[in-house]
Amino acid sequence: MNIRNALLICFLFLGVPPVSAQSSPTDSLWQGLDQAEGDSARWYFLVQLCAKYYRTNSDSAILLGKRSLEYAQKEDKPSLKSTSLNTLGAAYWFKGDQDKALEYYFEALSIAEANGLRQAASTTLGNIGIIYSERQDLQNALKYQKQSLDIKKALGDTLGMARALTNIGLNLFREEHWDEALENYQEALKLARALNEKFGEGLLLGNIGAVYLEQEKYEQARSSIQQALEIRRELGDKSGIANDLNNIGATYLREGQIEKALVNFHEALEIAREVGSYTLLTLPYESLADAYRQQGDYRNAFEYQALLLDAKDSINNQEVIESVAEMETKYQTEQKEKELAQAELDLSRQRSTRNRILYGSLIAILALTSLVLFTRSRARLRKKQAELERAKAEKLQELDRIKSNFFANISHEFRTPLTLIKGPLKEMAEGRFQGDYEKYYHIMLRNSERLLNLINQLLDLSKLESGRMQLQLERGDAGRFINAIAHSFESLAARKQIQYAVEVGEGLQNAFFDRDKLEKILANLLSNAFKFTDEEGQVSLQAKGLENGRRLHLRIQDSGIGIPEKQLPFIFERFYSSGNSDKEMKSSGIGLALLKELVELHGGRIEVQSEEGQGAIFLVSLPIGESILKRGALVEPNEEAVDERPVANEDVMDTVEPVNALAPFASSEEIVLIVEDNDEVRQYIIDQLLGRYRVIQASNGLEGLDQATREVPSLVLTDVMMPEMDGVEFCRRLKEQEATSHIPIIMLTARAEQEDKLEGLEQGADDYLTKPFDGEELRLRVHNLLEQGRRWRTRFSKEVSFKPREVAVTSVDEAFLNRIVAVIEQNLEDETFGVPDLATALSLSRSQLHRKLKALSDKSPSQVIKDMRLQRAKDLLEKGAGNASEVAFMVGFNSLAYFSKCFKDA
Repeated sequence: MNIRNALLICFLFLGVPPVSAQSSPTDSLWQGLDQAEGDSARWYFLVQLCAKYYRTNSDSAILLGKRSLEYAQKEDKPSLKSTSLNTLGAAYWFKGDQDKALEYYFEALSIAEANGLRQAASTTLGNIGIIYSERQDLQNALKYQKQSLDIKKALGDTLGMARALTNIGLNLFREEHWDEALENYQEALKLARALNEKFGEGLLLGNIGAVYLEQEKYEQARSSIQQALEIRRELGDKSGIANDLNNIGATYLREGQIEKALVNFHEALEIAREVGSYTLLTLPYESLADAYRQQGDYRNAFEYQALLLDAKDSINNQEVIESVAEMETKYQTEQKEKELAQAELDLSRQRSTRNRILYGSLIAILALTSLVLFTRSRARLRKKQAELERAKAEKLQELDRIKSNFFANISHEFRTPLTLIKGPLKEMAEGRFQGDYEKYYHIMLRNSERLLNLINQLLDLSKLESGRMQLQLERGDAGRFINAIAHSFESLAARKQIQYAVEVGEGLQNAFFDRDKLEKILANLLSNAFKFTDEEGQVSLQAKGLENGRRLHLRIQDSGIGIPEKQLPFIFERFYSSGNSDKEMKSSGIGLALLKELVELHGGRIEVQSEEGQGAIFLVSLPIGESILKRGALVEPNEEAVDERPVANEDVMDTVEPVNALAPFASSEEIVLIVEDNDEVRQYIIDQLLGRYRVIQASNGLEGLDQATREVPSLVLTDVMMPEMDGVEFCRRLKEQEATSHIPIIMLTARAEQEDKLEGLEQGADDYLTKPFDGEELRLRVHNLLEQGRRWRTRFSKEVSFKPREVAVTSVDEAFLNRIVAVIEQNLEDETFGVPDLATALSLSRSQLHRKLKALSDKSPSQVIKDMRLQRAKDLLEKGAGNASEVAFMVGFNSLAYFSKCFKDA
């Protein structure tokens, strides 16, 4: 049973100008030809009639096509000539004369290319490709069909692209390039769905099912064909339904599920009988005969085989009947040709009658035109209203998405400090804390202040939104106050080795300002500047009075990472977070939104100038003259407040004692890699694991990948949201690398949504731990994963047998073990071949090879090499290939005594 042929369908590019949304009946086309005026009109109807007779009467189609070509030559229009030639080529193709078809197609192509008729050229190229495909000249078929596709893409012809991709996929399928064929079918399927072309979608799903069937992916094949079946049912295409049911049954038959196959075959047979097509009946008859034969039910197999032969005989009889009908149609066509000649003589008499009808019609058209214009005007208005409603809905959806991202980031901001508060506190309360109490008191205090600062920002935003926040203005020296705030950042600048310049000008001594709001504006701007500026960068603050002391102008500049141009219009929007900058991972996105609201509360302005990688400049202008009094209440000045508390933002001032690149470790040979961008969280995790394992660490995914590749740890603990490379990408890269694919991974995250966990698990993570986490739970999960790995290695070492040309394993690391076997086998006779040579051949270091192989098989590389040499020696001795001395040298032993000892020990 040839399932491949039953599934695959190709598209022919007809290139015939359309008549209407639906095909015109043949009689109406003949009537149109009889009434046509002028050569162009006659050409039009002749081409349409030729297309109508392609399949039913190719001889008549050829006669009509040649007549259309005569009219095209009279008009001397390249487009008409090219279409007529292409139509004639199709007629000869359906007749089975491929050489003649190619002759017409290439002539049509020559005219199209010479006259810049790109659409006609693409159509003809596609048809040439189909003929070469039928000739099994798949190289030329692909060549012409890809040329056709390129033109279709340039023209934006979506339907043409879908047809070309389908035909390319068909040829790739015939060459057994399954993956490439699948790629083309799937791209064509997207286009068909975009066009809502249900018939084409059903055909393509069937073709995709054929690919999966050849790849022995029976479940995916069934799924694809099942989707095609649903579309056939929707369209009421009974022939297609029967065909798809038969193909679904074929997938079950291939899997040996004969009963399920029979159910589908019988259902296909029932529908085929309703259709009454002998050709369609042959498919379920052949399938049922095959299925019963495999089941051992030879009686039923013989019965359906007999029905199959009867159906084929009926097809032969039907072909005879169709041949007679074709001759009759040919005769009728010739009669029509004679009638056409007579009709042309009557045209002159008909013209006068038509003219009178035309004048009457013009009056009616004028009246209808007014009605149409009015209707179109109303339609445009309704369309405009619909577009506005759609834009409004899209904006609301975008706002919901932005809010979701915002609250996800807020969750991260809360959970990270909560980990450093709740974890140590719980251990202290349970009496099992073993760390430095004073250090963790400071850590918990600092993180509680960070939480308070975050909550205060959220409350400020809420007050601003509800209009409950009012300026508390006092009269004083704004310059002195700005200096105090600015100098609180000097220690941070020194610690980060950043050049920090502060310049406060005159004209600010007699200003009206709100100390709290101005402090928040300055601290926010300076915090951002320092946060996004690397060591040895530059940050500067300029403040001066303008308009005779009526306005305060602030200019904060940094040499940091800058802001991409496309993000500049959105950075002050509430809930906005671009997600592109690695350093934004530590930011909740509240600060700039609050900053803008505070500036606008003053009636001021804020602007930003930046280029990506070139730093940023923030410009703030605030009123500080008497005009601002209408925006707030005047309060008594508090001179002491100038020196009280202006300090740098807590997020930026975080100070953690530097942790060692390699923490102290116990005698355990297990290595645990911790990848976490927050220094305090990373140190907390290290404190939980010290004394149990050898601990190494990295501050981001990129450093972690380098450490893991170099050290090949026993387990990895990684955060999800990190700069340089996030945890999900880090996990994916580890699982892709041969040297690290076996390493178990625990993901730490503040994002507790199910989809976030699934994303990590899909990339190969073995476990998930949500912040804030308990230290004891962390230790238990690490211990359990490592213990599970040890038990697995013990069992696996008994199952894995390294033998020449054999490796008994079917795990994800099969390819790695197979490579080891292949390399050793190639060098068995080389007595100098050892572990360094094996590591070089596998592009690994000796330590990487040792840890990877021990992790997989609990055997060292040298042991594997020796075992394979001895196994080969055993095989050779059993086959009588030589004496002990000869065999020893044949498998790389240069000492017979050592060989004898090893052979006996084995």
